[in-house]
Amino acid sequence: MYEYIKGQYEGTRDNAVIVEMTGMGYVINVSLTTLADMPKLHESVKLWLHPVFAENNVALYGFSDEKERELFRTLIGVSGVGPKAAMGILSAFSPGELIGHIVRKDAKAIAKAKGIGPKTAERIVLELKNHYKNVDESDLEDIGLHVSATEKMRDADNIYNEAVTGLLGLGYSYQEASRLVDAVIQPGMNLSDVLQRALGAASKL
Repeated sequence: MYEYIKGQYEGTRDNAVIVEMTGMGYVINVSLTTLADMPKLHESVKLWLHPVFAENNVALYGFSDEKERELFRTLIGVSGVGPKAAMGILSAFSPGELIGHIVRKDAKAIAKAKGIGPKTAERIVLELKNHYKNVDESDLEDIGLHVSATEKMRDADNIYNEAVTGLLGLGYSYQEASRLVDAVIQPGMNLSDVLQRALGAASKL
């Protein structure tokens, strides 16, 4: 019923993006991987969709790559892993990293994802290890998406993340926002200082 949406990127809201199509704005939940791939504000974007139907609501989950959607669907097939938990996992790890943890049966690593406890992580490994039994370590780099942007969003400190997110909301692409923040951030700076300096640097470009 819902395969993909192609429309205009109109901003972010918490862990979601807003895409306008034919005069309607759709709130679509995304991972950090997809957020990092979003274009500039008001530019065209295509997201692959997975709808989750509740009694009085339809929640849309969007992915910039079909492989990430496939991995999301695999995760929610695990007992006790819902859509929000699956998105937390996909925000914590690139597809290659996650599959690598499953192949290596490294439940401790998976448990580091937001909202995932040790028992759930062990269940993910137990239920999915056979799914990826034919995956070789040398193949992991070729699985899924480029990870550099996701790693930076995940591993940098909170001020960096918040500054980049703030610039995303102003219409900058992830690449532009991260480049501006990289250029101005200094130890001890607060969010306001970083944003002011980043916007000042942008005005000189």
